[in-house]
Amino acid sequence: MMHRRHGNMKKEKITKKDLKKLFKSLKPYFIFILVAMIFIITSVVLSILAPQYLSDLTNEMANNAISKSIDVDKIWHIATILIIFYAIIGFCSFTAGLIMNRVTQTYGKKLREEISLKINKMPLRYFDSHPYGDTLSIVTNDVDTIT
Repeated sequence: MMHRRHGNMKKEKITKKDLKKLFKSLKPYFIFILVAMIFIITSVVLSILAPQYLSDLTNEMANNAISKSIDVDKIWHIATILIIFYAIIGFCSFTAGLIMNRVTQTYGKKLREEISLKINKMPLRYFDSHPYGDTLSIVTNDVDTIT
């Protein structure tokens, strides 16, 4: 997290307290994040398993070329499994991306609305000593970083 004072930037450490606040504010999105994680884990597991089936398919085809007898059923079975795996991988990756994009956009909008309310309640003397454009730039960058 960046903390700026009069044009200077110093990096602040993220504390456990900060993380607790962040996770508490993400609580309404927990189920969506959990579903996206399940889709991602499924995609990763199948991505790890698929090359083994691809290897089996390649070996079967090579063995068939050597023996000059083609076991079409076995090749079709392995190919079908690969097609299913890659279809599931694509679906899971795409769906997880959509879910996380929605969570990110919704959470970012919520943060911007809360910050807008906070800025509107700030005393005018704050803006006498801090240019409004700089404040908006800092808020925008920080919200983008968090989302």
